Amino acid sequence: MLQIASIGVALGLKIRPNEDNLIELRQLLAGLYGTPAGVVLGDNGLIFQPPPFTHGEVVIRGNTIRLVDGLTDPIFSANGISVGGAKNALVYDNIVDVPASTPPNYLRDYRCGSVGYLNNRTAAGALVQGLGIVQNLSSGTFTVVPHTDLELEIDDAALLSI
Repeated sequence: MLQIASIGVALGLKIRPNEDNLIELRQLLAGLYGTPAGVVLGDNGLIFQPPPFTHGEVVIRGNTIRLVDGLTDPIFSANGISVGGAKNALVYDNIVDVPASTPPNYLRDYRCGSVGYLNNRTAAGALVQGLGIVQNLSSGTFTVVPHTDLELEIDDAALLSI
């Protein structure tokens, strides 16, 4: 069976939508078999300073990511949505209800061009910000850069225009 990204490449799609899915994650101990994630769009990690980008236009919207039965163990952690190697990505209207790690990895992107986040929330209605992971090649360290939510920017512009 082909993966969604493989189908997109085979059909020559320039925009890869991932929308309206219910994704239920199973609990695993942190680090055991990797960290579970709801939506992962990745690259091979060999291109440290894109372009070129592995993926073109990406839209991830309307997904609900949660744990099976809603039960959580305090040592469990998970990622909601992880985007890697996209030229442009828009991640919006997702409900991400997974246990938080430090810093919370609900939404993250790495080695991407322009990434916009809009109206992503937890099941309780709290706004979730995306995190950009930036790698410094000279020191071999990673920097976490929080993205502002487009909803906040729209509200700020509306307030300033009054």
